[in-house]
Amino acid sequence: MPGKTRTAPRKKRALAAPLLSFSLEAEMKQLKKEPEWRSGDRNSVTLIKTRDYSTVLVALRKGAAMCGHELRGPVTLLVLNGAIRFGTDKEQRVVKDGGLLAIEKGASTLWSRAARRWPCWKAGATPKR
Repeated sequence: MPGKTRTAPRKKRALAAPLLSFSLEAEMKQLKKEPEWRSGDRNSVTLIKTRDYSTVLVALRKGAAMCGHELRGPVTLLVLNGAIRFGTDKEQRVVKDGGLLAIEKGASTLWSRAARRWPCWKAGATPKR
């Protein structure tokens, strides 16, 4: 279902510990095996979650968009494969394979008009020439 977020049933695992490590390749392969990926336009898994920090691995199909998530702190977007168009009402950026976008907490120039909402990102973006 495009646009809908569903959670796949998963085995319990530690989301916080003094030391955690992951194979992003293995995690991504697992995401793409799940029904949420096969029938939808995205799938995700929380890898790390503490009171002040979280890391979420998200797989988006080309053309999928994510909008209106609350910005509760700094955001780092790392594109493993493909491209993401990340935009607000003030600017847009395209981040490609291996690219990183960092958004500082309180960076109002990167927020959308809806207060405390972060902008949209769209998978499969191509740079505007």
